[in-house]
Parts: sequence; structure tokens; C-alpha cells
Amino acid sequence: MLRKIARNCIKPAYTEGPLCWFRATPRNPKIKTVLQGDGSLCEPS
Repeated sequence: MLRKIARNCIKPAYTEGPLCWFRATPRNPKIKTVLQGDGSLCEPS
């Protein structure tokens, strides 16, 4: 599980259950997935 969440939040490509799939970003060229914790949708650090 991810320990830290980046401050830069981006809109997820789509959500499926507890998982959020994020679009690729300059800092993260690969698509990332994170669990919905407190409802915040942020890209993993």
C-alpha cells in the first residue's frame, strides 16, 4: 500500500470500485492506481 500521497491532485481517468485509475502525467509517465482513502483523488508520489 502507498505510504505517501502527493499534493498534486489530478482527475482520474475513471474509477472502478475502491480503485482510481489516473492518467499519465509528466512526472509519472506510467498510469498509476491508488486506493480511495479519505475520498481525495491524488496521484501517488
